[in-house]
Amino acid sequence: MTPLRVDIASQTVSLFAQRAAFWHESSTLLVADVHLGRQQAWRAGGVPISDAAQLASLDEPLQRLAALIEATRATRLLVLGDLLHAPAGLTDTMIARVTAWRERHAHVQFEVIPGNHDRKLDRVAEVWNLTVREPRVCEPPFEFVHDPADAANTDHIACSGHIHPMVRLATARESVRVPAFLITPRLFLFPAFSGLFSGVTIDQTPDTRVYPIAGDKVLALRDSAATK
Repeated sequence: MTPLRVDIASQTVSLFAQRAAFWHESSTLLVADVHLGRQQAWRAGGVPISDAAQLASLDEPLQRLAALIEATRATRLLVLGDLLHAPAGLTDTMIARVTAWRERHAHVQFEVIPGNHDRKLDRVAEVWNLTVREPRVCEPPFEFVHDPADAANTDHIACSGHIHPMVRLATARESVRVPAFLITPRLFLFPAFSGLFSGVTIDQTPDTRVYPIAGDKVLALRDSAATK
């Protein structure tokens, strides 16, 4: 788990191929669009998904979060919206499984910027010992939001998810879309932690720093401030 370190407004941020970032100065692990309970919600809607598949889909992101917490020694986990997928996904088994995970990581402060999918966060906030923050949280030089369209018109850099950014990588034989981090002078956009492969292909502009995720590596397509 070797991240790519970048400088953002004189702050050190490590970008992980596991679709997370670590803000060193505040010891904060940042992720967006986790979508816990997605397959549970699909099954509630009639999609034939086995119990084993449901549990595997829930355990995978939780295990990835645990590994990131251990690797970074983060004291805070901040989710930039859409921790949950849908209210129907909040089954008793799902809630209990996340509760057990949370108890193993009780030393880490757990905060969520509410997203458009987080309609029933109040049902689990206490049992998961999580703090639901305001839709906009300002911690200079950053402003944390879910949807970049909701960022305030300030000089802060808006850290957000919601649109699941993708970029296109081309080789001599093929062209593929991959998740990516993107940074502009006013925006720090996160890929979906859930691994959803639907998203918006971002047009690259001269002031965009682009970090595609290729397998277990984060690449720097355009960035003079990246160090391994």
